[in-house]
Amino acid sequence: MTTFPDRPPSPERLGSIDTSTIDDRIHLEQNNWIYEHESTEYIYNYNQDKWIRKRPREEESEEVNKTHIKQARTEQMSKLKQKLSELKQGRTTSALFISNLPLTITQLEIVELFNKYGNIAMDKQGQPRVKLYTSEDKFNGQALVIYEKSTSVTMAIDMMDGVEVQNKQIKVEPATFKEKEEKEDKQKEDYKNTLNSIKQKILYKNVVILQGMFRKQEYNQQLKQDITEDIKDELEQGTIQSIQFMVEQQEIHIKFTQPKYATLCIEKFNNRWYDGLKVVATN
Repeated sequence: MTTFPDRPPSPERLGSIDTSTIDDRIHLEQNNWIYEHESTEYIYNYNQDKWIRKRPREEESEEVNKTHIKQARTEQMSKLKQKLSELKQGRTTSALFISNLPLTITQLEIVELFNKYGNIAMDKQGQPRVKLYTSEDKFNGQALVIYEKSTSVTMAIDMMDGVEVQNKQIKVEPATFKEKEEKEDKQKEDYKNTLNSIKQKILYKNVVILQGMFRKQEYNQQLKQDITEDIKDELEQGTIQSIQFMVEQQEIHIKFTQPKYATLCIEKFNNRWYDGLKVVATN
């Protein structure tokens, strides 16, 4: 039984993947993946998502000088991998990262310093793409300059790296701002999520959610009144601020004057049975 190679990547995606992961048993020919097994060639069909046998007509036409063709394919694949590797290694950036800047420097002053080495790119509002990084809402001495051409980055580094600006020796280098911004964005997002979590806990520590007190299909005003009275009978007078029925969610939200009353409510109602339903009480 023939064991076919795994589904190969689309030829159009070769520039964005690690070619070392491609099965050595296959090769690329006229933008198609070919697999040869026991003198039979298969072509990968993406519509059917499987390897299919090539038509005999194609096999016969390619049988001539097959050894030479196979060598040419190997060389072609080797050159393709080498070219992709060179492209990845030779990628350039048009972004410049500057650190140890004076804390009093302005965006305009940075533009004036660095536009000598090439045109600085403009944003949609027509403003220079110069970003000043901050920590706790204060400029931290780091900035990003994006040029129109990558050659400007090389020139700016040659001319400005180590230069003193307002008695500060600045550091100028190619930007790896994508990783930096992703890290900062993740930190901001984590902080935001933590803050929201704390706020939610503070907001809801006085609130109890009861599930299982009623069935959505049986809900009406009389049932609402009966349940409300039963809840109030179970709890101390003057401790409840409001009772809300969330019909779609089949929940009752009870807001108390103090967290301790919410805790007592949970102790009384959680895991109780009410009208044939098991009640779940949580904050």
